[in-house]
Amino acid sequence: MSIKQPTPAQFLADNLEMLGFGNNESAIIQTVKELFENALDAVDDDGMIVVRLEPGNDCIQVICTDTGHYPLKNNQLCGSVFASTKVNGQCGKFGVGLKAALLYSQQHLPKQSGLQITSTLDSHEIHVIKLHMNPQDNTIHQTKKKFAISDVHKAFSGTEVRLCLPLPLLDELSGALRVLHHYLTSFTYVMSSTLSIEFQSNLAIPLHVFHPKSSFDPFDRFVAAMNCSQDQIIHVMKDFDNFSVNILAYLAPLKESSAQTEINIELHRYSNNVPLIATNSMFSCAIVQAVQGTWKRFGYKCLAQLPTLSTPLCATRVEIDNARRWQLVLAINLSTRAQIKYHTLTKTSFDNCYQRGIAATFEQTLFQLQQFHPRLFTSPNELKHERIFTQYMPLIAKAVRSIASSTNEIDINHFNANGLLFGLQSMDEFETRISKQMQMIFEKETLI
Repeated sequence: MSIKQPTPAQFLADNLEMLGFGNNESAIIQTVKELFENALDAVDDDGMIVVRLEPGNDCIQVICTDTGHYPLKNNQLCGSVFASTKVNGQCGKFGVGLKAALLYSQQHLPKQSGLQITSTLDSHEIHVIKLHMNPQDNTIHQTKKKFAISDVHKAFSGTEVRLCLPLPLLDELSGALRVLHHYLTSFTYVMSSTLSIEFQSNLAIPLHVFHPKSSFDPFDRFVAAMNCSQDQIIHVMKDFDNFSVNILAYLAPLKESSAQTEINIELHRYSNNVPLIATNSMFSCAIVQAVQGTWKRFGYKCLAQLPTLSTPLCATRVEIDNARRWQLVLAINLSTRAQIKYHTLTKTSFDNCYQRGIAATFEQTLFQLQQFHPRLFTSPNELKHERIFTQYMPLIAKAVRSIASSTNEIDINHFNANGLLFGLQSMDEFETRISKQMQMIFEKETLI
């Protein structure tokens, strides 16, 4: 008996939840991400991207417009419709994610489904193409229209892609926009100064995110967002086999008091300068696990804060005194010269093969932060020794002074050159010498 194998498209249609299309909320997130990152490939760090969520007839429309230019050698992409510079394929082209979005639309909106692309080809003509997928025979069906461009419109070149999705419930829309807001605002710390990004939700819950072209580079924008000086920012970059890790960090105190030291960690994760979506799967990401594991040597316990997406981690440590709350902002960008290895098919988390390199880079970041906040990044054992010295050494010195003042039996060798009592002028000086002697002993013990 032979078993009929499903086509690749049918397999996708039967397992959409594996690709982030398990419900309306996740479908909005993944569709925006797929269309947006296709546009990023198109504009190649120089141009404009606008993504809009618009109401439709019992559905919502996701519309993505970019000003990418058209290279003739790529005219077969996505059924010969994407007029863009999608050459390197770092973010996708018409890949698995966009196929999954189309299949999800077809399953839930058979009448309004179809991926519609309106594209100018080198500013000579407009092509309007609508795509449908047939999972049974693994084919893509197209309907095409072509229009000439008037002289008024020849200055524009670009692509608009739109797809209809099921109308979400209000809490589904709220959850999707919360995730997308974090995703889109994170771009400011990595995007090119010649790129403009805008997102607009015109649905029941409005949202507007706009990153205009700017003379600032990502580092300058990070400094401006933190409202601090450049020398307060920690910047660490390390190269490893086939990948590199780039970290920007800023630590600032919060006004709220606390019974223990708390460091809330605002985390922005990037893959080749593109933000990763913050979902529950992020806690299996190599970046998150590397950040969590590095705090232990400083005596902190770093735990997840669900369901907080902007500050998913919190490092805590019990203090005897001076406990307070802090905010640590991290932007961690993993760039690779090979194909990126992800932990999930939704590409929301990195594989653990990168964890050691990320941990080494983050550990160096914390050591640099120690220069600004030595007590905060000193291990409990070192703090214990320091506390012994600062609290008990003066008391011991006073006790030795009292004993020395009341005795007539002192070893004469102490009055020799380099002796403890050589050239002694007063008992106050004697107490100071005792304290310095104990400090030398303390420092030797610390080194051991």
